[in-house]
Amino acid sequence: MHMSRITQSFVLTMVASGLVLVSSARGQTPLTIENIVGRAPGARQAAISPDARWVAVTANGSEGDGIYAVSTITAEAPKLWTQGSSPVWLPDGKRIVFSSGSDLWIVELGSSEAKQITSDTDDERAATISPDGTTVAFYSTRSGHQDIWLVGVDGGTPRQLTEAAMAEDDYRFTPAWSPNGKQIAYISNKNGYWEDDVWVVEVASGEARQVSKGLMASSAPAWSPNGSTIALMGTSKQGYWYEDLADIYLIDPAAGTERTVEMQIYASDWLHSQPVIWSGDGERLYFPYLERGDFNIWSVPVGGGVAKAAAGLDFSDKGI
Repeated sequence: MHMSRITQSFVLTMVASGLVLVSSARGQTPLTIENIVGRAPGARQAAISPDARWVAVTANGSEGDGIYAVSTITAEAPKLWTQGSSPVWLPDGKRIVFSSGSDLWIVELGSSEAKQITSDTDDERAATISPDGTTVAFYSTRSGHQDIWLVGVDGGTPRQLTEAAMAEDDYRFTPAWSPNGKQIAYISNKNGYWEDDVWVVEVASGEARQVSKGLMASSAPAWSPNGSTIALMGTSKQGYWYEDLADIYLIDPAAGTERTVEMQIYASDWLHSQPVIWSGDGERLYFPYLERGDFNIWSVPVGGGVAKAAAGLDFSDKGI
């Protein structure tokens, strides 16, 4: 499980050869309106399966625009899997949930026959799957805010879980299931447009509570493997919000305490698109770092210390 979470951060490097195969051959392109405003060839999103054998890549490739299945084991050319975007794997590694036409769909690996999960005129985005693979949590503005809703992977009527979690026009973050599937951590600015606090909501009851006070979140929350701690990137509310210079915060949701991980560099993600990732044994944190124009993955012990570039790390340690 945690191997896949680590690998997701390296997916653009790991499947570089696959992405080249997805991309169309580049030559001289006619100067037309279609080519100026149209979608360029190449990959846009990537999600690796729990067993690390497949990558679902959203791309405009040789077979058209959609989700391609790319093998990490063989040199087989990527194949168009289905039309859509934003793929998320189920824990069984045999299916993905994805977005198409503002609805959520599910499809099995090796099949192009997708089944519709939601069917309405409302929007659904940032889908995440419960640890037991039965429920999809997603953001929707059908309440007039960015709120979290739940629906079964087999479909049904979505259930609203949060109330006024985020402003309607804020699309930055993704909800995070706790390892036991009983809670979801999320970012909310219900206390003020510029607050961006961490909240936890009970899946069964919908009871929500704020678990951070002094930070401005700049990434989605990430639960530790044992479910006791939430990690994320953020900046102090007492300081200036540099979007490309963030601390890593650790939050104890039970106690409501927070602290920063001390290290010699800052985490960097001005696009708010990459989470902090835990090692399988819960002893290290992986994060993006921008250095001289290049994004790389670095790691630091949970207790703080010297951060190291991932290229210099030994990934044979337990749980990775």
